[in-house]
Amino acid sequence: MSDSKAFEIVHAALNRMRLADLESIIKAAQGQTQEQLNGNRPSQAEADNGLKTAVANAFHSMLPSDQRYLDTLAK
Repeated sequence: MSDSKAFEIVHAALNRMRLADLESIIKAAQGQTQEQLNGNRPSQAEADNGLKTAVANAFHSMLPSDQRYLDTLAK
């Protein structure tokens, strides 16, 4: 996938997420960064899972039409 295509998909996804979901993703990403700095592998894995969950929840809470649009962009 080209960089411009990846940018288009990420940009479209971010524009379709609710503010609360974006805040959850940012909070989880901050936690992940902090755990990477701490160097504790079990807590790093937990933080990684937290970020994955936040992103998945954001996509699941999108309108079905927005999900379909992102699917078409990804193809």
